[in-house]
Amino acid sequence: MTRVIVLTDGVAGHDRTSAGILAALEHHHTLEARWIPMREKRPMSRRLHRLAAALRAPKPWIARNVDLAEPLPESADIVVSTGPSTAATNIAVARAIGARNIYCGFPKRPQLGVTALLTPVPTKARCAVFAPRPTDIDAATLRRPVPLREPGPHRIALLMGGDSKHYAYTERDMLTLARALGEILAGEPEWTLVAYDSRRTSTKLFETFADALGDVGGRVKIVRYAEAGLASNAGAFECDLILVTADSLSMVTEAVASARPTLVIAPDLYTGPRRDMNEIEALRAQRLVARACFGELSARALQTPPSPPAQSRPAALSALLRARGL
Repeated sequence: MTRVIVLTDGVAGHDRTSAGILAALEHHHTLEARWIPMREKRPMSRRLHRLAAALRAPKPWIARNVDLAEPLPESADIVVSTGPSTAATNIAVARAIGARNIYCGFPKRPQLGVTALLTPVPTKARCAVFAPRPTDIDAATLRRPVPLREPGPHRIALLMGGDSKHYAYTERDMLTLARALGEILAGEPEWTLVAYDSRRTSTKLFETFADALGDVGGRVKIVRYAEAGLASNAGAFECDLILVTADSLSMVTEAVASARPTLVIAPDLYTGPRRDMNEIEALRAQRLVARACFGELSARALQTPPSPPAQSRPAALSALLRARGL
């Protein structure tokens, strides 16, 4: 039995990534996983915070710098976390309980106290494992999508993210998206749409979108996160195409990992963080996704995204972690 501690900052995308790491570990371990919510006492410098976590006595450091929802066990085998607010705590907790650790994020200097840094960005850091963002979505277990260019009924999923510090969605954005999708469905009577919101989606704006789109003769279904919970969008990964907003790299990752043709969409004036946009562009260059603005959506645009290979992301990551002795 391999005992794993998962530190969670409560961010849904981070939790889904950590769940992907667990899914990979389960390919070659029998796991006993314990999730511990945490809250970082935000330091002046996270760089110095990580350095102190790696070099100072770990238990006093934890007591001063983080609030844990429950006491740590005396020992464990692996500590897992995702997200910058968990990075230093991951290091200190692993040291405190004699565990190895896995952190999913981006390379930051200095890299001390980390057994494996899972990162989608190439780096020369010794601890780095270059890999796509982890996910527990496994294309090997899903039906193959039917290309929209083929005749017959097709089901399309819309995964809606939400506001961030880089962009705030507007009513105009929602109306533009609803109008474009309504026109597509009107011209393709055998296509249906399932639209999913998320924890970050503005309830008011999503209602504006749903009202403007209507049910198009019963061919639109709206699934609300507040009603269906964390796994509310599971049905999206059985659809023939996924539209996913550019503000959610975790949902883009899941769409690609499900081997669905994936169209990353955004408002015409969308500005996202450079790192995220570079990552999406890298996926586009690898022919794993296509991109479009809300106002550019058409039936033709929905038929152009490539189909990612149907491979098991958890199994692939499992092989990488085994190679690191994890």
